[in-house]
Amino acid sequence: MMLKKEIELKEEDFGKEKKRQQFRDWKKRNRGKINEYYNRIYHEIRDKILLLLGNKCISCGNSDKRVLQIDHVNGGGNAAHKQESNARRFYKRILKEIEQGSKDYQLLCANCNWIKKCERGEL
Repeated sequence: MMLKKEIELKEEDFGKEKKRQQFRDWKKRNRGKINEYYNRIYHEIRDKILLLLGNKCISCGNSDKRVLQIDHVNGGGNAAHKQESNARRFYKRILKEIEQGSKDYQLLCANCNWIKKCERGEL
C-alpha cells in the first residue's frame, strides 16, 4: 500500500516537472516577445510618472523625455533602487507612491541632476 502512494507521488512530481520544463522551453522560444512586452510596460509606467511629475525638468524646463530623470527630492535614490530587482518594479513602486500623493520625487534633466549631486556631495 505504501509503495502505491510513493509511485503516485512520483508520477505527480514528474507531471509538475514536465510542465516546468515546457514553460522554460516556451520562454526560450518567445524571449523576444517577452522582452518586447516588458519593455512596453516599462515605458508605459515611466510615461505615467513623467506626466504626473510635469513632463519637464523643474530646474531648467527641459522637456526631452530622453534626458529626464526621476529624482528623489531628499536623496537616497541609489539605495532605494537597489532594493528592487529591476527598473520596472522600481518604477511601479514610485508610480504607486506618486499616485498616493507622495512629494518625494521630482523630474530633473540629466545635467541638473548631476549638478544637484555635486552640490550635495553625493558623488
